[in-house]
Amino acid sequence: MTTTLQIRIDSKLKNSLKRKFKEAGVDLSTGLRLWAEGVVKAKEPVVMRTVNGFTPEYEQMILRETREAELHGKRYSTSEELHKAIFGNNED
Repeated sequence: MTTTLQIRIDSKLKNSLKRKFKEAGVDLSTGLRLWAEGVVKAKEPVVMRTVNGFTPEYEQMILRETREAELHGKRYSTSEELHKAIFGNNED
């Protein structure tokens, strides 16, 4: 048995979804049904992602580590200086 689901969605978002699903070869209704089935199969809610594709928690960790590196990280003037710091001075 099937049932109808009505949702309110911004028309711009709806049109973007329709284009994306069309690129995948399905209509909007089929695309949303496939998405819903995927959520159910995953046995967890949708994982929210930032515009960069990371979970918010992971992106925050990256930003914290980047700030830490900017404040306390070692800086090198040239790639050769960095290479020597990593690999030592192995001149043959």
